[in-house]
Amino acid sequence: MENVIIKNDEGMQFEVINNELRLDGYHLNEREKLQYKVINIPASVRVGNDEFLVTSIRHGAFENVTNSIIFVPKTIEKLYVRNPFLIDEKSIETKRAKEERNKIESDSEAYQAENDLIDSDKELESLFPELRTEEYFSCFGENNLVLLEERMIPFGYEKEYRSNVIADVREKDVIINDDGLVYKIINESELSLIFNLIDRKKAEKIGGILEIPYSVKKGNSERRVTSIDSKALYQIDGIRIVYIPESVHHIEEHALDSVSIAQVFIPSSVETIEDFAFSKYTFIFCELDSKPSKWFFSWDGDKQTDGELYKKLVTWGFKRKN
Repeated sequence: MENVIIKNDEGMQFEVINNELRLDGYHLNEREKLQYKVINIPASVRVGNDEFLVTSIRHGAFENVTNSIIFVPKTIEKLYVRNPFLIDEKSIETKRAKEERNKIESDSEAYQAENDLIDSDKELESLFPELRTEEYFSCFGENNLVLLEERMIPFGYEKEYRSNVIADVREKDVIINDDGLVYKIINESELSLIFNLIDRKKAEKIGGILEIPYSVKKGNSERRVTSIDSKALYQIDGIRIVYIPESVHHIEEHALDSVSIAQVFIPSSVETIEDFAFSKYTFIFCELDSKPSKWFFSWDGDKQTDGELYKKLVTWGFKRKN
């Protein structure tokens, strides 16, 4: 069945390669796009009496998908992506690369510290010689959240400008609310806001004002929202005002970095804010009287490069009226 093209009910298109399936993308018109969707890549696809594992994803498979969540099953062993540049323990790792890494780890002189980042093709090739003849292209598209069942090594995953990738996450670990906010379960009592599926229609329905909830209930459990992840509200469209609840302690980089957001209200509970968490031109109202030591230097979107701008756009000691 080599080179046979298969399409499933969700519109995904696969190609049979070596008795396994490669996800090639969606059968869409050239200008058609999928947005604000929850996409589950199947672990296998049945064709007649045969069932094939889905083991790889072709470059550009999700090039027409934006602002969506993509669940990637652990059967995926190979990704074709562009610009290999980050290798760390927290992201995507193919089986071949994992085997090569294990060899390196056994050699104390060749093995680098666990948290080191490798940012050049030359270094990548020296670590993974098997991969040097391969071409890797972007497969996850832009502004999507990619949730992996297993850890893999990222070839071309660009955190700042393309998709966010979170490893070791399954559907049961994620809560998708009707309001369009998406949370990752941290433990029995805490959640992290990791993404949003708020399109312009939803934004208009709530008047462009987003109140991140203090807690979220699912089944018999209620958990507090204690952090806002990187790019959770990145480039969100149509939301003008955001209220952060008093349950939040930590805000990651680019978490609310959107020119759409005109005003953000930060409670005194927030202990840490990473760099560029907000757009440079967002008005920020802080309940605290001054910047805590654990708020990074450019926590405010680097407003401090212009002193006058900083004075106009950041207000300290602001008390919100109920």
